[in-house]
Amino acid sequence: MEQRLSVLRQGMRIRNRNGLPVGFVREVSGRSVLVGEPHGPRVFWIDGSIVSGVERGEVVLGTGEPISPLT
Repeated sequence: MEQRLSVLRQGMRIRNRNGLPVGFVREVSGRSVLVGEPHGPRVFWIDGSIVSGVERGEVVLGTGEPISPLT
């Protein structure tokens, strides 16, 4: 997982497995990714284990389900 997260860069778009936008990378810290919403000021952390990889410069998540922020 660390290898997948090491290629993420601030500002990269994040999409779910179905191609729907989730947000963009604000920060990567340890095994978590801080996600900024595509429209609006809200941010939330997600577990890095759901990151599937990077395709065409965008982060792809391994799920098509709604994202649950870390608490």
